[in-house]
Amino acid sequence: MSKRDDARKAAHKLARKTGWSVDDFEAKSPIEKLQELDAKDRSKDTYEDSEACAECAKAREESGDETALCQEHLAAAMGF
Repeated sequence: MSKRDDARKAAHKLARKTGWSVDDFEAKSPIEKLQELDAKDRSKDTYEDSEACAECAKAREESGDETALCQEHLAAAMGF
């Protein structure tokens, strides 16, 4: 059996697994991709800014959640 046959056999095996079928795959629209990138950037920037925020530190301390944000930074992270 050649490497090509092995690769084809492996590809068919993967295609039978749930979630691996290329027939069921739908690519996201460019607008959706841009919205996701914007949300990731906004979230990253917000969490970086929250490190120096006294209100965020207070929210983290009170909640015990290391990802807690003050109202201002929470609104920014959500895109408001």
